[in-house]
Amino acid sequence: MAHAFHTGLVDAAWVTLGALPPGVVAYSIAVVFTGYVVLGVSGFGSALTIVPLLALQWPLTTVVPLVLLLDVPSALLLARLNLERVAWAELRALLPGLIAGTVAGTLLARWMMHGWALALLGLYVLVVAVRGWTGKTVPRARTGRGAPVFGFAAGAVESVFGTAGPLIVAWLGRRQPDPAVLRASVPACLAAATTSALLGMAFSGQLAQAVIWSALLPLAMVAFAGTRVGHQIACRLPARTLQRAIYALLACTGGAMLLRALA
Repeated sequence: MAHAFHTGLVDAAWVTLGALPPGVVAYSIAVVFTGYVVLGVSGFGSALTIVPLLALQWPLTTVVPLVLLLDVPSALLLARLNLERVAWAELRALLPGLIAGTVAGTLLARWMMHGWALALLGLYVLVVAVRGWTGKTVPRARTGRGAPVFGFAAGAVESVFGTAGPLIVAWLGRRQPDPAVLRASVPACLAAATTSALLGMAFSGQLAQAVIWSALLPLAMVAFAGTRVGHQIACRLPARTLQRAIYALLACTGGAMLLRALA
């Protein structure tokens, strides 16, 4: 059935979410809800959770833009729930690099999709995660001079892989030692990176799929519910536990990137 659905979805752009087999709909709702609970707890990780699981039933060319479209309002909702803790200055510093990186990623997507690029990214994320988990002192960036470089890298990675969250966490972790501020600021920066990547996708025609827009509203409601549940969980966690949860997810991300690159 999965294969038949996969082929039918590619060939029939008029398919709507309600016209899909009930099992596929239930699976998709469960995956999206779980992914946004992760986002609500850690401030990132929705795409990393949803994309590989949803791609088992949906074409990858549909999954990535759909998840990015869901990410923007969900990340903004989470930022709104933590508005007083968002470090807006960090977003302003990253924004020029994010835009430039998105343009570069869109133009150089084929070159960047080689295994070595993903392996380097995964290795870097894994090192940052291990240092954060073990409590080793992360070198603090006293100035924002590195923001354009990290912003550029995040924009390029988001436009190619849809997973800029780990890079944003790696940078903000050096700037914001408070895990509550880190968790609040990452979604705001991620929303900017995702919006920039979506503009590139719109320009290249990747958003011109009817099924994306028919599924967007119902799955957005699921995403909002998951984000709120995750937020409530995070509010009950001690600061050190929350910090460890963020770095544990980061470690899983880095490891998954390395395995994918090696495969």
